[in-house]
Amino acid sequence: MSAPLLAAEVPEFVLTTLKILSLIGIAALGGFILGWTSAVVAKLYFAQTIPPKIAWFIRALGFVTCGLIAYVIMFNTGGSGIGGSGGWWPGGGGGQKDGSVSTEGPKKDDKTAKKAPEKEKDKDKKAVVPDVIAVEVLGGARLEAATGKKVDPNNEPRRYRLVGTKELLTLDEVKERIDKRREVLILVEIVLYGDSPNRTLEWVNELERWARDLRTKDGKEMRVEIREKG
Repeated sequence: MSAPLLAAEVPEFVLTTLKILSLIGIAALGGFILGWTSAVVAKLYFAQTIPPKIAWFIRALGFVTCGLIAYVIMFNTGGSGIGGSGGWWPGGGGGQKDGSVSTEGPKKDDKTAKKAPEKEKDKDKKAVVPDVIAVEVLGGARLEAATGKKVDPNNEPRRYRLVGTKELLTLDEVKERIDKRREVLILVEIVLYGDSPNRTLEWVNELERWARDLRTKDGKEMRVEIREKG
């Protein structure tokens, strides 16, 4: 808490002056340390003395490098404090322009808040019950695979299956499922395979006739299509 209070009491030009002096001091210290370190390494490991021109170049390199690093930390962070946005110490402090700490939480965008209910409405619109129902009429190998046992295809009432499900249904159960969704349906599709009963047989014919007698929510005759697959 003391750091933001200190920043609020110190004038801006004083802070700028202190940063400039700190920058010069850090750069000079970096040049001195790099030059001294180079001289020690050359003396201890190579038993050589660095020529004056090279020594000055090394010191200048250290001066410039440390100066640039210090400049980035103190001047290039977008704030008036050292090392931060509005803060006095390195690393900053997320304060306001006058150095005080903001106690307000993140502001909510009113537009975003208004759009939220609209998004919920869009989700509800997408969650519409499908307006097409497809019924498979099974026979032969597919019927046996679905029941998991060998059956008599002429005496097996559970031979119907809604596409996308695994449960076998009787004709009455299929009619019940369709009737529950009749208000949203516009198409009943009957799917036949190569080993399914012929469309002229009662298993298919009765379902087709019953479906054609249905009416949609608009009072129109229900569309019924036979789709034959291999």
